[in-house]
Amino acid sequence: METLLQYISAFEPTFPSKIYGADRAEIEIVEQLIGHPLPTQYMSYLSYMGHSNGNLLPFQSQTTDITTIIDTYRDMLASGDWGIPRDCILIGGDIFPSQELALRDNQNPEPSVWVIELEFYVYYYAASLEGLLWRNAFMKYPLKSLPHYGYWMVRQKSLLSTAKNLVTELGFQELWFSDKVVYCGERADALIAIEQFDGGGCHIYLSTELRSNFNNLGEKLVNCLDAEYLSNITMS
Repeated sequence: METLLQYISAFEPTFPSKIYGADRAEIEIVEQLIGHPLPTQYMSYLSYMGHSNGNLLPFQSQTTDITTIIDTYRDMLASGDWGIPRDCILIGGDIFPSQELALRDNQNPEPSVWVIELEFYVYYYAASLEGLLWRNAFMKYPLKSLPHYGYWMVRQKSLLSTAKNLVTELGFQELWFSDKVVYCGERADALIAIEQFDGGGCHIYLSTELRSNFNNLGEKLVNCLDAEYLSNITMS
């Protein structure tokens, strides 16, 4: 987590002042309520950002505040209505929940992140919590730090693999926190993120040092992927 904070602080020096962690007693309450130890990455997250994550983990109107998580589990236990998949760990909830964020055991060292609704897994959201935090940090800070930034949409489903192949041909190197629903890549003069969640269209976010590169790469996206150009922002 310290490495992630250093990464973010290079772009947003005030970020550490915006986060607030949970104490060990609060984390132990969550473990008691769910009946087993928490995964390592989630424990680290709670220690640093258990009460405030500096808006690093936004999802709809959800909060990941440990106080809400504790209250939610206590309410479920008191009512006898679990209301979420039995094999998940709730990490984002709301007073009036619809879709929520949860960790799901996938037989790997760390669980994957899923969107859930009631007792059902709706769609896969990230390979791991750590990867999700790094992905969000990349998309929020370095990706938006270059002078020319814009985004495109491709309405065709199941396009992520094709888009990844295209940007690889264009010289982008895949970053380690990419997974099967979001690709993050970089080259010397540009950054890119491509996301396509289950059942949805493909969104592409691009930033470049030079306007000419932005236009050239954007033209490739339009011609090769039939991407629809939605907006561009010249960053100050």
